[in-house]
Amino acid sequence: NKGINLSNLKKLDDSINNNYIYETENEIEDIINNLLESDENIHRLIIVNNFPYGFTTESTVSLIKLLKKRENIKLFITKERNPNKKLSDLNVLLNENLRIITIDKDYLWNFSLFDNIDNLKKVFKLSFSYSLNSEEINNIINIFNESANNLKVKEVINFDINEGIKIPIGKFNNKDAFFTLGHETSNYHGIIGGRSGKGKTVLLDNIICNGANIYSPYELRFVLLDMKGIEFNEYKEMPHTQAFCSSSNIESGLKIINFLEKELKNRENKFKKFGSSNIVEYKEESKEIIPRLLVIIDEFQNLFTGNYKTDGYVENILIKQILRLGRAYGIHLLCSTQSMGDGVRSSFLNNIPLRIAFQMTQDQSRSFLSLNNKEAEKLKVGEAIYNEQDGLISANKLIKINYLQRKDINKLLADIKEKYNNYNKFDKIIIKDE
Repeated sequence: NKGINLSNLKKLDDSINNNYIYETENEIEDIINNLLESDENIHRLIIVNNFPYGFTTESTVSLIKLLKKRENIKLFITKERNPNKKLSDLNVLLNENLRIITIDKDYLWNFSLFDNIDNLKKVFKLSFSYSLNSEEINNIINIFNESANNLKVKEVINFDINEGIKIPIGKFNNKDAFFTLGHETSNYHGIIGGRSGKGKTVLLDNIICNGANIYSPYELRFVLLDMKGIEFNEYKEMPHTQAFCSSSNIESGLKIINFLEKELKNRENKFKKFGSSNIVEYKEESKEIIPRLLVIIDEFQNLFTGNYKTDGYVENILIKQILRLGRAYGIHLLCSTQSMGDGVRSSFLNNIPLRIAFQMTQDQSRSFLSLNNKEAEKLKVGEAIYNEQDGLISANKLIKINYLQRKDINKLLADIKEKYNNYNKFDKIIIKDE
């Protein structure tokens, strides 16, 4: 149409409007001709506002042909009472394929079918004299977007756990974006950086919730360590949680590191027994169900306190063992931090090509991604740069992270708990501060 009256609909989630909002004559002509030539049997509703604005003689002829030819396509149209003379004949043809509703000066609407109902107008008046203001429209759009996101969360996507981990986290170029370890990539670990309040926690919620929704507890389990002591508590009793600690106490955090050390040794011994070089071979040869472990450490820099002994122990387990051997043993590390200073040791960055950056300063961006990559400074809240090639600027992918509200998370966790209620329970490590 004139390009203004439906502009609010561009705020709808991509999965709802799919960017099918057309404003110019060329766009309108192309889409109607494409529909006319297509033989697909999908039901479509075309809404045209202020006809004939945006329509040419050619596109109007195509629209009439479309209505005559395709029963699966319906049209809802608002039109000027007296279109220009150029379209007057075509207007008559168009009207023959439409049911006409008119409005009088008192805002009363008339429809031919009403005439067949006795005394209808005496007892019923159809009036549309009220217009939604911009705030009301935005509220309605937000409701639709929230519903769309809820559907996405519930949707189960099947990926082969033998190929790695693949979890939907947002949108890239209007298509689903995934957090991917393996699956034909060379990355099996990741690191997240960014200022507080810019979206890191929301990303982790997506990874944990959607990961548990896609994979069973026998395929994927989580080791969750939050060194701030305030996150992850809702996931403590999740069926997929193998080990849990949310504490700023370094001694508590070290218990999780100790668990990882034992798990690495346990898997090493098992794999040696069957001569297996990786987790897929081991499952095939031993016939044992063994899950991948995704170790998520939030504010991981707090594990390093300046104590030579403990720092060396943590670095040995996380860097020298998990980062080096984790791929084969099915143990994957995902670290998150808001400190891009000394806490992010070069030894971590040098071993993790997959970097996910939220908004940070230009200097932090250069340090976290790469020296010539300052793009993280430009990010908005909820946006992230997903980079799988050591921060190389040409490998930047701008992702809009799916927003999960707390009620969405709680509902999903309840569904997951019910879904896996009959699974055999396994021993969990739950660390509690004394």
